[in-house]
Amino acid sequence: MKNKRIVIIDDEEDSREILRNYLKQEFHDFEIIAEADSIKSGVELLKDTEFDLLFLDIQFPGGTGFDILQKLGVINFKIIFVTAYDEFAIKAIKHNAFDYLLKPLDREELCAVVNRYVAQTDRENRNIPKTSFYVQSQLSLPTIRGFRVADLSTIVRLESDGNYTTIFLDNKEEIIVSKPIKEYENLLPKDRFCRVHNSHIINIGFLKEYVKGRGGEAILKDGSRISVSQNKKSELLKYYK
Repeated sequence: MKNKRIVIIDDEEDSREILRNYLKQEFHDFEIIAEADSIKSGVELLKDTEFDLLFLDIQFPGGTGFDILQKLGVINFKIIFVTAYDEFAIKAIKHNAFDYLLKPLDREELCAVVNRYVAQTDRENRNIPKTSFYVQSQLSLPTIRGFRVADLSTIVRLESDGNYTTIFLDNKEEIIVSKPIKEYENLLPKDRFCRVHNSHIINIGFLKEYVKGRGGEAILKDGSRISVSQNKKSELLKYYK
């Protein structure tokens, strides 16, 4: 495997040094090719450099890391945000971040995120189907702190909101992931999960009642009422023929 080319943009030298040391100690196939410490130098660097993965701080004097991204054209690299401010998590997810790490950096959390990045890019390079994301009865869910492994039997439903998806578990927990719902439609076993709407996938095991209508409505055991699209109605009803 060829070396992964890394860029770090952070206005704090101490933070860059910690990240730099962790990466050099844990990932020998990574090459840190450039660093920047401001919005201006960050924009100039990204426009003139070819690389694979960007570690980007969010808070800068006079602006944010999002300002840097907005000044670019096509983004053809992965982004891991590194920041002390967790209130930016959802905005980071909406900017198609691969993941999100909080300062002070935890070595184990960093390794978990980077290992997942390596695994994903390796799959992409070898064109391995994304069904390898889950094994047997579990599904790996990237989160702002790393990733969660959820049993499929605990997933009640999934709801789309643009480029990210909320997974609702049977313990009332909600997990927001930075992937569109289409990816999970391809991942989840068709005998247990049904996409009943452009914005909704439900676990058939949690269906309590179906109310007739043009498309109808699915009522789940947790009390959720999910609209069923007219063109998805037959997909749902085939489970009960």
